[in-house]
Amino acid sequence: MNADTLSRAVQLADSLKRVFIVTADSSGIPHLAIAGRMSAVHGMSVSVASWFCPKTVENMNSNKNVAIIAWDPETDTGYQLIGEVAKMEEVEMVNGFSEKLEHGPHLPQVERKATIRIDKILDFKRGPHSDMVEYVSNER
Repeated sequence: MNADTLSRAVQLADSLKRVFIVTADSSGIPHLAIAGRMSAVHGMSVSVASWFCPKTVENMNSNKNVAIIAWDPETDTGYQLIGEVAKMEEVEMVNGFSEKLEHGPHLPQVERKATIRIDKILDFKRGPHSDMVEYVSNER
């Protein structure tokens, strides 16, 4: 793997202030979510932090395989990072009570950070492209 490619993906995500994260339940049914932050952690791992909805968290706990997409639609430049959730941490919790929220829809109340070991990096764009893998981890 070219660590430079992962670095470019993290820089793109940072400039966009968002990534898409794809999870699937234990039956393989996909779920798409958006997160605001992706950071390099160590080696070939990244962390993605968000107030993930309950389905995303449930999926990450039952099926560790995920895809993260950082894509700029204006330049049609992007990366699809495929990996496995190595760790899930609670980062922040809602503290307090609001009567306005008591009877409203259920909202995520815990910000979580998922550390994901990247196994493959693919080009991601609207235009013609190859799905050639830039990196395959030997760690599995």
